[in-house]
Parts: sequence; structure tokens; C-alpha cells
Amino acid sequence: MQVLKPPKDFFYGREGKFLVLASNNCHLAKPNQKLMKKAILLSSICLSFVLIIFSCSRKSSAAATTSKKMAADVAMYETSVKPLIAAKCAPCHFPAEGGKKRALDTYDSVKVVAADIVRRVELNPGEKGFMPFKKPKLSAEEIAVFKKWAEEVAR
Repeated sequence: MQVLKPPKDFFYGREGKFLVLASNNCHLAKPNQKLMKKAILLSSICLSFVLIIFSCSRKSSAAATTSKKMAADVAMYETSVKPLIAAKCAPCHFPAEGGKKRALDTYDSVKVVAADIVRRVELNPGEKGFMPFKKPKLSAEEIAVFKKWAEEVAR
């Protein structure tokens, strides 16, 4: 194996790690500025594209998770909570039936006061704020339905 010695116009840098050409005839010591600008521009465009794609995919997955959760909340409302409200809170809380109290006839109207409903149905008859007014206290299972749904909606 032959060891090559650098020409006389080469010298070692300060730390002795790099060879630097002392003459002005070498193109290796001076990078092509146009090529560097193009490379930096292309890298910036690619990085921006990747960041945009990543950002959009995270938003869509978060939106999908939120919509699935809301669909589950609405389904539980329709199957468990709505029939319970219709049976225990009518006619007072249903304007269509002549009720003049806070309307509890839609998902959104019940969702807003879910925590208050749980608090009031857990009270004992005779305590201020007890619901259902002038009706017997809800069973533990019926209260559990309200509690579970209220917890899910609050998340």
C-alpha cells in the first residue's frame, strides 16, 4: 500500500484534522453557493410539507376520537337517560307538555345541567332542591344511570 503525501501547497489546519488547500486553484475548499441555496430551499420545503401532513393527521385523529366519544354519549342519552327523564321529570320539564320549569327535552339542554341533576336526585325528599318534586326518590340504579352519563359527558 502506497502512502500519498500531500502536495506542497497543502497544510494542516489548527487542530491537525483537516487538509486545507493553500492555493486558489482548488474548488473543493469553496462550496458551490448556488447549489447550497437550492439544497437548503429544497430541505425547507420538504420539512414544511412533512410538518403540515403530521399536523393535519393529528387533528383528524383527535376529531375522530371526539366525535366517537360524543356519539357514545348521545347513544347513552337516547337509550338510558332520555327515557328516565321522560318518565320521572315530565310534565314539569317538558315545554311541549305544558311544563314551565327548565326544559330537559333535548340532549344539549340536559348535558348543560347534568351535574346539577345528579346532585338534586341524590338529595332526600324534603331537602331543598330535591328532585323529582312531589314524586318518590329515584332508585339507586336510576341515580347510577344519571351519574355514569354525567361523568362521561364531563370528560
